[in-house]
Amino acid sequence: MATKQYADAAYPGLPAPVSGASPLTTFTDAAGDIWVAKGNVASGAWKRARDAIRARMYRSTALTTTAGAPIRFPFDAIDYDTYSLCTTGASAGFTCPIAGLYRCSLNLHFSGVATEGRIYTTGGTPARGVTISDDTPIGSANLQAHGTADILANANDIISFNYFTAVAQPVQVASTQDTFVFIALAQQL
Repeated sequence: MATKQYADAAYPGLPAPVSGASPLTTFTDAAGDIWVAKGNVASGAWKRARDAIRARMYRSTALTTTAGAPIRFPFDAIDYDTYSLCTTGASAGFTCPIAGLYRCSLNLHFSGVATEGRIYTTGGTPARGVTISDDTPIGSANLQAHGTADILANANDIISFNYFTAVAQPVQVASTQDTFVFIALAQQL
C-alpha cells in the first residue's frame, strides 16, 4: 500500500484512510473522480471507484429451473466482492454504490431447450435493462444464454439477473465458469 505522503502528492486532497468499522464511503476529488473506501478493505485506503467496484457471483449447487415466467436467478456463491455489494439466494443481485454505467457479463448454462436471460435494474423500469439470449445448443442438448450489457443505474439501484425457460431444466454447475455473472463499474455519472 502506498504511503499517505505518496497518495497526497499523487492525488492532492484525498482524505485519510477510513477506520476499521467504516461502511463504504465515497469522496469526489477536484477533477470529479469518485473514490471509495471501506474500513475493512485495504486498510481503509481510497480507491478510484471505476477501478475498484466489481464483483462476480456464480451458481455452485444443483438447480432445476421453474418454467413459464421470468424469475430472478438465485446465484448462491460469490467469487469476489470486495465491497460486499452482492446478495445471493432468491433475492440475488448487486447493489450499485454510486450512479454509473455498470458492465454486466452473464452466462446461464442450461441442459435443455431454448432459454432467455434478462438483466435489469430494480429501482428503474425493465426498459432500462437489456435482454440477452442465445438459442444455439452446445453439444447435443445443452444451451447457454450469454452476453454483456451496460446498465445505467442510480446509486442504490439493484441490478438483478432474471431467466426464462419454456420447460423446467437443470442448470449446469460443474465449474464456476458454467453459470455466472460479472459486474463492474464502467463509468461513473
